[in-house]
Amino acid sequence: MANLDEPGAVAARLRASADAERRAIERNLHDGVQQDLAALDVNLQLVQALAETDVAAAKVLLQEMRQHVQETLECVRALAATIYPPALPLRGLADALRWIPARVEAADLARYPLEVEEAVYFCCVELLRNAGPDAAVHVSERAETLCFSITGAELDDASVNVVRDRLTALGGALTASGGTTRGVIPL
Repeated sequence: MANLDEPGAVAARLRASADAERRAIERNLHDGVQQDLAALDVNLQLVQALAETDVAAAKVLLQEMRQHVQETLECVRALAATIYPPALPLRGLADALRWIPARVEAADLARYPLEVEEAVYFCCVELLRNAGPDAAVHVSERAETLCFSITGAELDDASVNVVRDRLTALGGALTASGGTTRGVIPL
């Protein structure tokens, strides 16, 4: 029987995870943004008809549509951040982490190889999928390793396995105890 930590097994699980992430993005686009745009199209047709007969109602509908567009934009921004945060290659890990829905402590971080910054960012995003409102992320450099910890997130086996594989591929490790999940990557 093959060792689950062999490079081939880890690579296969990482590919399967990437495929699952792409399917999730497609679902989010189809069920979210695409549906929102379809509703916007219908409402625009309604506003066009109301503009000739009931200007006050058309104005109310336009205001509702504006609010809906703002909400859709926030969803698109959040989805884009899960795909790839634009701040990561430009300004580094600390800036990119500030876009995730959690309290973040990541002061005084240097710049690291992009693959290391990407790994930590996406590990945090994955572990925070089931985060509560008190979720927190702490990232620091210690003893030639980049360390991160997550508190306030309910872990599921699939997320833990994805994160463990991502860290293993870079020589890192993942541990979880007492409601805190910790990851390390050697620098």
